[in-house]
Amino acid sequence: MQVHLLSPNDRVELRRATGELLCRAPCDEDLSVNDADAFVIGGPGVVPSEPFTFRLREQATLRVEPSSLAARSFGKTVLMTGAAIGIASLVASYVYLGYCLHSALHDNDCARTPQQVMFGLGIGSSLLAGVGGLIMVANPPTKFTVVE
Repeated sequence: MQVHLLSPNDRVELRRATGELLCRAPCDEDLSVNDADAFVIGGPGVVPSEPFTFRLREQATLRVEPSSLAARSFGKTVLMTGAAIGIASLVASYVYLGYCLHSALHDNDCARTPQQVMFGLGIGSSLLAGVGGLIMVANPPTKFTVVE
């Protein structure tokens, strides 16, 4: 079977699902293919596609729009950072709340404003980083179309 791999990114690769490299874009390769063979499109810095098979035919052209692996990695980092900041802020606000409760027993005045600010910062930063991270983690697998 004649396979044409076309992509604006020259790091895009066609591989068997077993990992065997078949070609890098752009390429025209004559491949030995049977119905049971599974393939993946990926490459360095490219989010891998879902595994797929070729229907038996004489030729196929794969037009590939790669997704960035860097965006997905950045999203995971932002997500983990947001979670860490949120947890640290919540712990700090509850520690301060405990201090205030202890101070109240000894007739000391404890302002609630610092605890409210820490709590607000924790929730706000967690939500912002969490949403940003989830959007980037949701970076889809590499997409392609088969033109016969």
